[in-house]
Amino acid sequence: MTLHERFDLDGNGEIDLQEWELARRAAVREVEKQHREIRAQNGTHIMRAPRDGRLFILSNHSPQRLRNQYLCWSIWHLLIVLGSVLAVIWLLN
Repeated sequence: MTLHERFDLDGNGEIDLQEWELARRAAVREVEKQHREIRAQNGTHIMRAPRDGRLFILSNHSPQRLRNQYLCWSIWHLLIVLGSVLAVIWLLN
């Protein structure tokens, strides 16, 4: 049975607004049923680094927050290195 045959309730060969709404609701119900079935299945979740060498970070923070944190740590460490170099130069003079 085609979708047209299934939802053309008055048999006039056209899908009117009421029949279209019925078809749309049926589609929503079918998708929700499929989602329930998928969620009910037991599954195995595997997390691993990508095989092609891309970066892999597992975090519950947003990418922007991670970027900002790493940027702050990078700047902090750069300042420590520069301060250490200046201290060594000062001590050698």
